[in-house]
Amino acid sequence: MTTTTSPDLSALVDRWVKQGIINPDQAARIRNDLEGFPEPVAGPTAGPVPPAEVVAREPATTPSALPDVASRADLRAARATGPSIVVEALAYFGGVIAVVALGLIMGTLWESMSFAARAAFAGVVCLALLGAGLAIPAQRSEAGYRLRAVLWAGGTFAFAATTALVTSEGLHWGDGIRVAIATAALTTVVAAVLWRLHPTPLQHAITFAAGLVTVATVVANWADPDFWPAALAVWVVSLVWAVLSHFEVIRPPAVGLIVGSAGLVVGSMMLQEQSWGSFVAIGTIVAIVGVAVLQRRMSLLAIGAVGTFSVVPRAMETWFPGVLAAAIALLVAGLGLVGVAVYIARHGRR
Repeated sequence: MTTTTSPDLSALVDRWVKQGIINPDQAARIRNDLEGFPEPVAGPTAGPVPPAEVVAREPATTPSALPDVASRADLRAARATGPSIVVEALAYFGGVIAVVALGLIMGTLWESMSFAARAAFAGVVCLALLGAGLAIPAQRSEAGYRLRAVLWAGGTFAFAATTALVTSEGLHWGDGIRVAIATAALTTVVAAVLWRLHPTPLQHAITFAAGLVTVATVVANWADPDFWPAALAVWVVSLVWAVLSHFEVIRPPAVGLIVGSAGLVVGSMMLQEQSWGSFVAIGTIVAIVGVAVLQRRMSLLAIGAVGTFSVVPRAMETWFPGVLAAAIALLVAGLGLVGVAVYIARHGRR
């Protein structure tokens, strides 16, 4: 008689985290949830089962044991879909009201406030958002996980606004490039720390965007008055980010590919200010769509579609001036995307 054992659930959870299917907080909740269940026992898979073994195994599957498992599952489902959703909805609704109120206050009193009052106001908003996110029990529910991400995203933007205010008015740097560099660099550091503490797609995207702005402003300051080096820097950093994500150096790879591809599209559009930039832009869009088709990634295909309708008409206008050329370019691009959609529909997607 041969026996089989159940797969190592801990190893499966680790594998899902590595592949970006779940995040570390979700993995921790899965492990905590599994602690209440007994370890699976190896059982026969072939050959006759002696009557004694049948009798010995019957108590494990008696109806008296099933309601307890079902009730626990129902309680967990109720806990996950009940109050947590209400809390999340209340938090978002309250946040919208607070933002509207802050806008009214700023529009009415901002000009008459002193620098100290402005800085204190911005700092309090920043600390309140970051503190509220820290107070959220993100490990207990998906709603808490998402809510912390949103609050910390708001706190990151508030930190950027506070930094810009302090450097421009407090340090009297004016509104120039130094303010932009300092704001972007410090915001990147804060965003990276929050991403490390709470690795969500939102924190990932904010960190990438802040880093991209930092690189662009530094290069723009160095290359002034030329603009194309900053555009090329955006394109190169986005390409490196996407490649590192593909090889799982940056995790989860799916999110890294999405934000990297979006950065490539932005960099390509910026490069079209140069005569040779359209060649880079068209090649970039073709590469993104190609990767999307080969890997069946609909998110990348959507980014490629947006990039197509942004890049192709401008390229055609540069190479073949006139409305007709742009219209033909859009027609070709649209038919190409339809062909890609048919291919994916026939060969499956993921």
